[in-house]
Order: sequence, then C-alpha cells, then structure tokens
Amino acid sequence: AVTDGRVYWADGKLGVVDITDLNSPRELALFPGYGSGSGVDVKGDTILLANGLTGVWLLEYPCTSSCSYQADYRTWYLISAHRSAIDMSKSTLFPSSISSAFTFENGYVKKDTLAFGKGYWIKFNSAPVLDPTGDPVLSETLQVNSGWTLFGGLTYPISIDQINSNPDSIIVSPIYGYDGSYFLADTLYPGRGYWVKISGQGQLFLSVIPTSRDTKPEDNIISILDGKSNITFRNNLGQERCLFFGERSQYGVSDDFYELPPTPPEGIYDIRFQSGKLIEFIKEEGSTEIPLIISSINYPITITSKNHAVDLKTSLIIDNEEIPLSQYGILNLTKKPRIIRLRLTRTTSPQPQKLILYQNYPNPFNPRTNIQFDLPVNGWVTLDVYNILGEKVQTLVDNYMEYGRHVVLFDARSVATGVYFYHLKYLNELQIKFILLLK
Repeated sequence: AVTDGRVYWADGKLGVVDITDLNSPRELALFPGYGSGSGVDVKGDTILLANGLTGVWLLEYPCTSSCSYQADYRTWYLISAHRSAIDMSKSTLFPSSISSAFTFENGYVKKDTLAFGKGYWIKFNSAPVLDPTGDPVLSETLQVNSGWTLFGGLTYPISIDQINSNPDSIIVSPIYGYDGSYFLADTLYPGRGYWVKISGQGQLFLSVIPTSRDTKPEDNIISILDGKSNITFRNNLGQERCLFFGERSQYGVSDDFYELPPTPPEGIYDIRFQSGKLIEFIKEEGSTEIPLIISSINYPITITSKNHAVDLKTSLIIDNEEIPLSQYGILNLTKKPRIIRLRLTRTTSPQPQKLILYQNYPNPFNPRTNIQFDLPVNGWVTLDVYNILGEKVQTLVDNYMEYGRHVVLFDARSVATGVYFYHLKYLNELQIKFILLLK
C-alpha cells in the first residue's frame, strides 16, 4: 500500500520487487542515508528485499524499464540526468515534476533543458522516476570555475575516488549530497545531484574505470569530526542536520574547508550555523555564542545534543530564553523561533592533581577514536598502541607536553580488527587501557 508518499508492505518489513527481462543481470541499490540494507546483484528472479523501516528504494542497471528513484516522499530532490538523450528537456526527463529545474551558477538559475553532468533542484508530488531512454554515459569531463559546483554522476555508481581534476588539488571540499539535509557522500549515484567546492578554473574527470586521487578532503573532515561534540536537529519528516562544535583541530586546515554548500532554494529543509560552516570552534576562555539559521516548514523539531567536553557547558538561547542542554540532552522546538543561538561556555578546570588516562571514545570504534589524558605537571609523554602479542602497532605521542588535558586521535585504518592496548608513559608512571577495533 502507498500512504503519505511512502511504501508500506503487509508485514511492515518485506517488499516484493519484480525484475523484468529475466535474461539480463541487474543490480538493486539502496541509496545511503534512507534506511538499512545493501546492494544485491541479481539475475532473472523475483527479489524479496527486507527493510526494517517503511520503504524500499530501487534502481536498475542498465535501466530498460522505469527506474524508481526512491520510495520516500521528500518533495524537493537534488537530481541529475543519468543518461544522454536526444531530448533533454525537463518536461521529457521528469514529466511528473511540479516546479522548474534550478541549477547553480553563482546563484540559482532556472533551466528548461537539462545538461548531462549538471545537478538540479526539482520539486515533485511523489518520488521521481528516472527515464530509461538515452545512451549510457561511462565517463564525463566537467568544466568548472572557482566556487561551489552543482554536478551529477554517471549512468552507473562510482566512488568519489574516481573523481580527478586538472589542475590537481583544485577540489577543496568534501563531496556533499542531499537526502533531507546535506550529507558527506562517498559514492555518486545515478540520477542524483552533488556539491563540491573548486579553488579555480579547471576540469573534473568522472569515470567508471577505477582510479584514485591523491588529495581527499573527505578523509580529513571525517578525522576532524570523529569524537566532536554535536547538536542534531530532526523535523517531523525525519530530515536531520547534525552540526559540530569543539576544540580547534590539530590538522591546521583553513576554516573555509568546513563551509557547507549554498543554502537550498526557499522552502527546502536546512539548518546551519550563521557562518555557513559544518563545525564551529570554541574560544579559549569565556563564552562563545553561535547564531543558527533554520529553514523548515515542518515542526516540531527535535534537538539532541552530545557534549563530550567535560569543561564545556552548552545551552540554546531561543528568543529571550536560555535553555541548558545536558550532556546528552533532548529538546523539542514546536515553532520557528525569531532568534536561536548556541552558547558554549568554558567552565573553570583546576590544574590536574594526578596523571589520569581515560577510556577512549568511541569504543568499540572504526576506524578512528580519541584518547584523552590529564597531566599534573609538564613532562615527556609517550603514548603507544600495542596488539595482544605485545607488538607495538603505532606511536601516537613521543614528545614534551605541558600540564593540563590533552586529546589525541588514533587513526586505525591500516590496522586489523582486534583488541589493542594503549600505554601512556609519563615521568615514572605507566597507565594502560584496552580498545576494541571492529571493521
């Protein structure tokens, strides 16, 4: 049955998808961020696809009949043409659309005809269907200029590792997609639109042939966000935006690196810091007040906070009222506020009286975790990670450090799943704790 634009199966969990043309192999792919499950390669059979939520999303490759973009109703979609057709008009490619197509050229521009490789905002009353006509595109060269670029993928999914540029390193942001709010993308799916920021005029190369680029901003931003305190806004349609705050990163990247893509057209759900950044850093002393901008017509909005800093007090100032947020607090916003700000206040922390090595966070983890420790006086510190055989896996710290609280990142991408121990050596003391890496 179809209700409220969503597909509900009889038992709430199981859907049946009929595959036509039984002699042709197909691939079912689930869009990331919408639900649980994984892609399935099939050849000539009826597919039973389990999903723990309320819908199933289907894409067929190659597409010889109508392809469902996704079953969840979202009204506005960030999409692109997934094939090269003779008629690329919006009315032909997306006849069920109820708005103009808007691409981005230093601002939103209305287009009646779509270009392959471009991304567009288009509004629908129900889930759009990808037109199966046209020629598949296995590679594409995109001409780009400085600033944010809204682009599309190919006929088949490709990893973001398969995006290269000329000149090298002109990609200066992660790749962002949109599924109710902006998210960090790791794959370009057919028919979807994506954002990337470019440092200057050049070209982007997309290809289904596996390649690898040297500079990967998304790796840096994932490392930076791991373990950071955050605040999440979720509206009554299930659309979420998670914003981060905390200490300035040890990676030394420019603040521009944290910039989110341009604000969507009016009426599309979006929540961000007024600065437009994904993360804000707190001052060394006193309070930091960070204005927020909310674009949503769907209330209530549930606000969830996770504060991992023991010396930081968080609160929301909503209109004229300050509402404290506990370490793992939940708050409901029933209507759009006139003013909303996040207040971060450092609390006075006395000088540590003894050496303390804390349990890492998160634990278990994959592939990065944070290790925190307190030093009562200045001294030489060594922090090593060992496996269960007593073999040293990695040295995280081996230098002179000042007293106070310190946080060190352990990146275990090159380490196998298992139990490990981290040893903190300081003056004449040794403290040990275990960690669990699950890949």
